[in-house]
Amino acid sequence: MEASLYSELALRTNNDQGVENGIIHAALGVASEAGEIYEAIIDGKETEVIEELGDIMWFVNLMCHYKNFDLQELIEYSAKSKEVDVFINYPGIACSSSELCDLVKKTHAYGKPVDDQKFRLCLAKIVQWVACRAHMIGLEGLGDVFAKNIAKLSARYPAGTFSVESALSRDKEREYAAIDAA
Repeated sequence: MEASLYSELALRTNNDQGVENGIIHAALGVASEAGEIYEAIIDGKETEVIEELGDIMWFVNLMCHYKNFDLQELIEYSAKSKEVDVFINYPGIACSSSELCDLVKKTHAYGKPVDDQKFRLCLAKIVQWVACRAHMIGLEGLGDVFAKNIAKLSARYPAGTFSVESALSRDKEREYAAIDAA
């Protein structure tokens, strides 16, 4: 799946709460998913690892949306940038998600000027980590992560858009089956 299509479909499942809250939501989301993927990796649950990779990219896409970054350009930057040095093991995602939260904290809590280049670099590290981890478990790359994430979101949100009811009444078995089928 192409990044532009993924971005469009994924954003339909966002509960838009404005730019500032959206940026905070995205940063906290990446951090919480980093913890969840660690558990899935340790437990050896491949479908859950795939789900968490998709969730991380959903939050990266959300941050791109609110920061007016193009997801495809970010992916290309992550592949080409000499500044992106990623740990393939778990600390890579933990460090990058912590760095993202720190940027958001300093901007929103302390009023520090936004440094879009630091945001872009941090997101690029996360994208590169997800792409590497996807290859490690046999996926073809981010396109597979995108397709499986949209399959899960379609199982969760049958109408194709966010609803509080669907978000709160998740059927993990149906979502995992959708991931495995995609």
